[in-house]
Amino acid sequence: MHSRGLCVRRLHHQAARCLAILALLFASSASRAVIAEESWRWTDTLSIFGGLEGSKQPQDVGVNANFGGRGAVNFGFPIWEEAGLGVQVGTSFTLTDNAVRVLEALNISKDRFQNHSTVGVFQRIDNFTGFTWAIAWDHLYEDYYADISLHQFRGRAGLSVTECDEIGTWGTISADEHRVSVGGTTVNLSPVDQINIFWRHLWRSGVETEVWGGVANGHGEVVHVLPGNPSINTAPLFGASLHVPLNDHLAIMGQGNFILPADTGTVDSYLGFVWYFDKPSHVRYSRFAPVLDVAASTSFPVDLSR
Repeated sequence: MHSRGLCVRRLHHQAARCLAILALLFASSASRAVIAEESWRWTDTLSIFGGLEGSKQPQDVGVNANFGGRGAVNFGFPIWEEAGLGVQVGTSFTLTDNAVRVLEALNISKDRFQNHSTVGVFQRIDNFTGFTWAIAWDHLYEDYYADISLHQFRGRAGLSVTECDEIGTWGTISADEHRVSVGGTTVNLSPVDQINIFWRHLWRSGVETEVWGGVANGHGEVVHVLPGNPSINTAPLFGASLHVPLNDHLAIMGQGNFILPADTGTVDSYLGFVWYFDKPSHVRYSRFAPVLDVAASTSFPVDLSR
């Protein structure tokens, strides 16, 4: 009996060891599965946008506004996965008609083409539960009343205060200026510097909203048919963005930014559909999805002075 009891205890001990080994093997397999799911794929971070845009800025010399279509592609990829460090590249094309007939009547311009491009670096720390930052270089090529090329730097930093709320700041700094002729008058064009504080919220439905407010470094108030070079030194601004998933691949996306006063400042917005190769909720919050949207009129307002 003593020998039999000893054998039973040995069997129990061996069984416990086998269970422990199986548990370790299962944990290792599960860990590898999680790593595989979190590994970056190009479909995780690519988006394609198409929609409508309306814009009025100081560069419209006080007598014009623009309305038309916009398309954009945005893509992010990792350069240091363990640290959450990535690079984003994107470009957009916007073709608009004049919403006011003055420039066309003066044989200056009847439409406008814009190409915005963005290249930047970003980092997400613990993805929506920590700190996120991004710095980008934006370029604007514009065929309007002249061929225009401008650059700016754009940055964003945010802290997730809850699983659904992020607060932070974003802003832009002009990198150059461009002198052109409008109807025989030489003017100076440059990006508008701005700084904002934002709040982003993810709703239970999956809808994402963001609102911000801040100040711009001022802008011109030039009217083409009037003399002088009026301007204001600083100007308040506000804006908002929206992202509404519709199904496994499609979402509504829009943004607006408004620099006051409305008559001489900016009134810029766009709204359309964005296509994802994966589910919007997965792509939008992937660790290596672009932190910044591709530059647009909403984030790249252009000032004008004589």
